[in-house]
Amino acid sequence: MCSALRKEYQKIGKAFQNLSSVFNTSGYTGEATLTDALTAAGKTYEEISQIVAEQPRKDLHFLMETNNEYKGLLGCFPDTIGVHKAAIEKVREGDKMVAAGKITTQDKVTMAKRTSIMCYSLQGNTRTHIYIYIYTHTHTCSPV
Repeated sequence: MCSALRKEYQKIGKAFQNLSSVFNTSGYTGEATLTDALTAAGKTYEEISQIVAEQPRKDLHFLMETNNEYKGLLGCFPDTIGVHKAAIEKVREGDKMVAAGKITTQDKVTMAKRTSIMCYSLQGNTRTHIYIYIYTHTHTCSPV
C-alpha cells in the first residue's frame, strides 16, 4: 500500500514535468510562467513521494519506543500482582484484627475500599495491555 502510493505520487510528478516540457515548446507568450509552475508542481509531487517513502521508518521508530516502554511496564507487572496479593491478605486478616480489637470496623471497611480500588486499577491496567497487544498485532503497513 505505502509503496504503491509513493509510485502514484512519482507518476503524477513526472506527468506535470512532461506537461511542462510540452508547453515549453509551444511558443506561447506566457509559457515561462506556466512551465515554471508546472515544473514546481511536478517537483512538489516527487518530494511528497519521498516523504511517503520515509514515513514507515518514522512509524517504526515510534513503534519500537512504545514497545520498549510496554516491555518495561510488563516487567513490573509481577511486582504489582505481588503487592495486590499482599493487600488482599491484609483485608482477610482485618477480620481477625477487628475481633482482637487491634483495629476498628471502620478501618476494616477503609482497607476493603482501598483494596477494591487497587483491584479495579489492576483490571484496567490488564485490559489496557490486552488492547495494546491486539492493536499492535492488527494494525500494520506493508513495507516499502
